[in-house]
This record gives sequence, structure tokens and C-alpha cells, in this order.
Amino acid sequence: MGGYPALGYDVKDRQLVINEAKATTVRRIFQRFAELQSATDLCRELAVDGITTKAWKTADGNVRNGTPMDKKCLSKALRNPIYVGEIRHKQCFT
Repeated sequence: MGGYPALGYDVKDRQLVINEAKATTVRRIFQRFAELQSATDLCRELAVDGITTKAWKTADGNVRNGTPMDKKCLSKALRNPIYVGEIRHKQCFT
């Protein structure tokens, strides 16, 4: 696996495993976006509630802290195909 794991998932033995505590946050993000229909308003709400991007530890032990969720991160999360069960693996673009 390369890159960082999506919010709501952890990597164990090179496989994605749902982190139920964070999965609740992801469900809330999708639900609130459907209700608000505004990334800006949702970002403000998430900031007030202290919700950040995923904090994780790299394979070599470096720690990456979560940062406040901005519109760019939120938009990327909302479009992430992993949340609908699609995983990109070794794609070729020609």
C-alpha cells in the first residue's frame, strides 16, 4: 500500500481495515454534507467540533498529525471512491 490511508480506515498487514470510531466521523461528514449542501458550512462545523484530517504513522515510524479539515480535504474525501467500495490498484493510464 502506498500513500496515506483514508479517514475511517487503518492499515493492518497491508490491508485496509475499518476503524469504527473514525468511520462514525466519516458517516457524519457525508450526512451533514447532504443536509447542508455546502462544503464551506461543513468545514466551519467540523472546525468548531475539532474534527481533523487523519493522523497516522508512516511505515518508517514518522507521525503525521491531523490538520483542520479545509474545503480541499473535504472535497477529496467526498469524492474518494473507497467510500463506495472501489479500490484503485495498479492502474495504468494510456
